[in-house]
Amino acid sequence: MDKQSVRWLSNVPYVGKNADQELANTIAATPYFITLSSKEKQRLDYEMNIIKETGTAKVFLFGRELLNNGSLGTTLQNEGCSFVNYLLGLSKVNPVLYDLPFVKFLNKQSTRPPKYCIYALNGGKAKILNHLYEKFGKSLFFKSKTHGAIYLVSSKSVENKMIQKCVSNTGSRGSYEENISFMTYKELVNLGFYEFGIIDSISDIRSSDTVVFTEEEILQKGRN
Repeated sequence: MDKQSVRWLSNVPYVGKNADQELANTIAATPYFITLSSKEKQRLDYEMNIIKETGTAKVFLFGRELLNNGSLGTTLQNEGCSFVNYLLGLSKVNPVLYDLPFVKFLNKQSTRPPKYCIYALNGGKAKILNHLYEKFGKSLFFKSKTHGAIYLVSSKSVENKMIQKCVSNTGSRGSYEENISFMTYKELVNLGFYEFGIIDSISDIRSSDTVVFTEEEILQKGRN
C-alpha cells in the first residue's frame, strides 16, 4: 500500500498487540470454524494471506467491534464479499456459496483500507458509538458536519482546533455524543483519517453519498 494508505491504517483503533494473531484466534473460536468445508478452508486461507500481506487485520477486528453488542444491525456494502466477515458475523452472506470475489472488499492493489457501513437497528447507533467510546475513547471519533452518516477515526485525540462542538443526541433511538469537525469530509479523509458509516434512518441513507446495498443486491453486485 502507498503512504496515504498507511496513514489511513494507522488511524484504525486497536488496543491489542498482534492483530493478525488475534484475528486468527477469533475466527478459530467461532462455532462454524470446525465445520468448514475444504472449499471454505481454501477461501479462508486465501483471504487471511491477503489480510496479513496488506496489514489490515485490525480493520476486520474494528468491524467486529461495530457489532460487538449483538445483532445491532447489518452491513450495507461489499462486506458480503468477504468470508472472514461472514465468520465474524458481520455479514449474513456466505460468499463461498455464491462465488463472490474477495477483491470487491479488499485486494493487494487497494489504494485504501476497506471500510464498514452499518445499518443500525432499534437504537443500535447509540449502543455502537457508546461501546466504541468505552473501548477506544470518545475523543478519537468525530465526523464532518457535512456528512451525517460518516464517522472518522484518529489514532490520537483530535486537536481542539479541529472540533467545532460536541453535540449530545437524545431521544427514542438512545443517547450519545458526537464530536463535530468544522472541516469538510474530503479534507478529513485527505488528512488520513479512517472512515466508517453508521446509518439508522432512511433520511441518513438519502443524505449520504455512501453507496448502500441490501444483502440481495450484494449478491448481484458480487457476480458482476
